[in-house]
Parts: sequence; structure tokens; C-alpha cells
Amino acid sequence: MRPKAVWIDPATRAQLEAAAVAALPDEFVALLGGTVDDDRPDVDTFVALDAQVGRDCFAVQPPAFARAEAAIRASGRHWLGFVHSHPNGAAVPSLRDRRDAWPHCVQLVVGAATGRPGTVGAFWFDQDGMHTIPLLTKVPETAP
Repeated sequence: MRPKAVWIDPATRAQLEAAAVAALPDEFVALLGGTVDDDRPDVDTFVALDAQVGRDCFAVQPPAFARAEAAIRASGRHWLGFVHSHPNGAAVPSLRDRRDAWPHCVQLVVGAATGRPGTVGAFWFDQDGMHTIPLLTKVPETAP
């Protein structure tokens, strides 16, 4: 079922944005991990993928995916989907992304065209096509 929103921990978001900038001029790609409560994905971790990357594409071999997914499970989290960056573009899926995206999981795209973190977009692909999903940043809890 397509989620109504995706939540992300602010520290995790900052780390994703920093990883996208560090990967320049190439793309960054990782698996997303976290929890799911009431069909609401809550991203709080990621594992960078050992992938073949370029300036406008990436390829992940099955063993690299399996290692990253096992690391997420070992941390007590669920695999939620993927994140990748667009070093030369916006935080929206490219035509290639739309063609090749893994369906029925969260897809985050980080725009890093300026050499510093830009926006992050959240998407879901299913039999009805691509859907933009609100990406909401969790408010950090404060101690009483």
C-alpha cells in the first residue's frame, strides 16, 4: 500500500545530504532502513551501496544489495527502499529512474547540483505509475 507520507529523522537526512555531496561528481546510492508504523515508513538509517556509479546512473549487483539489506536487518531495522542523488539535477526521478525504479518501496532522490545539499524528494512507484509522497522531518524529542 502506498504510504501517505514518509518521515525522516533530521540527523539521517543531514547525513544523506552530506553523502550526496561527498560523492560528487558521481551519484550516491544507499538502502534506507527504519520502522513502519500504521503503514507509515520512518527512515532513521541508511547503508551506502557498493555500486557502479556515474554522473547520471548507477548499477547495484545483487550481492551488494544483499549485504546492505542484511546490515539493516542486523541493526534491528526494516528495509524501506532506496536513496540516490542527482549530481546534475533536481530531486525528482529521471526518465531512467522512472523506467528502472524498484516498485512498492520508498524512493528518495537528493538534488545536489550546486555542490551542496539541495532538496530531497520522496516517491513511490507502483502499477499506476510514479507518485510524489510528502517527506516530513521528525521533530527531535526533548528531554523533560
